[in-house]
Amino acid sequence: MVTMDINPYQSPDYFEVVPANCAVPESAPRVDGRCLVVRSGTVLPPVCVKTNQPVSNDEVVRQDFYWCSPWVLLLIFVNLLVLLIAYLIARKKCALLFGLQRTIRRRYRRRLLIKITVMVVSFVGCFYAGAADAPVLIVIALCVFAGALISLCIGQSPLKIRKHRDGWFWVQGCCVDYLTAIQQAE
Repeated sequence: MVTMDINPYQSPDYFEVVPANCAVPESAPRVDGRCLVVRSGTVLPPVCVKTNQPVSNDEVVRQDFYWCSPWVLLLIFVNLLVLLIAYLIARKKCALLFGLQRTIRRRYRRRLLIKITVMVVSFVGCFYAGAADAPVLIVIALCVFAGALISLCIGQSPLKIRKHRDGWFWVQGCCVDYLTAIQQAE
């Protein structure tokens, strides 16, 4: 029976001191300007990406991000169904495990509830305006509903994928102190 000193399933610790003659692992995160460059499946250090404060295991979040070339949006002129199919085929998935404090998660959850509430109230308001035969109020309610729907689809994530190249993803949304710590760990 062979005993192993190193657990191959242990999550990587990028803040270990690396000897000068050892190369940094190819899949280790690195910093490029205001973006964190990672591969899909990367486990980031147990530090909040927004505040650079240590987090517990309960505050570590696993989230899937998707990136698609903006050129796919040109298919909107062809057909919405073609655009949707092309998006589903062309998008790239980036799974990340990162730290996010409870207060930050609560803030994003509160924003989501506010957006849903505005969307529901404006939708119901559209019916009341229709029953009152007020076309101006119907248009206003529909505009508020559309705005709430768009804001629901955009801005619901603490991190965003800005670019993809050769399996590497440029992630934006980390605080400057966090990026500095990652850069010093390189």
